[in-house]
Amino acid sequence: TLPEAGAPEKFRLAADEYVAAAQSYPTPAGKADLFRRAADCFRRANDPNAALGAADQILALPGVSAESTAAAWLEKGEAFLAAHRYDDAA
Repeated sequence: TLPEAGAPEKFRLAADEYVAAAQSYPTPAGKADLFRRAADCFRRANDPNAALGAADQILALPGVSAESTAAAWLEKGEAFLAAHRYDDAA
């Protein structure tokens, strides 16, 4: 199926909303989940560098679970691949 016209812009708007929500969320686990969602949306908006930034925000959070850390590394790998940075993804 073909992507809907304007989909990248919609994903970008969603990603920005997730980042804004994450910045004011009270718990590290909640912040990590929202930044992970932002990273996914940035990648779908064809902005892998912003996706990397969102994943890095997760990795910088104190006290996040191993599951959240693993999800952040997975998002980083996907973003590196989307940016054609294959050496960094390895």
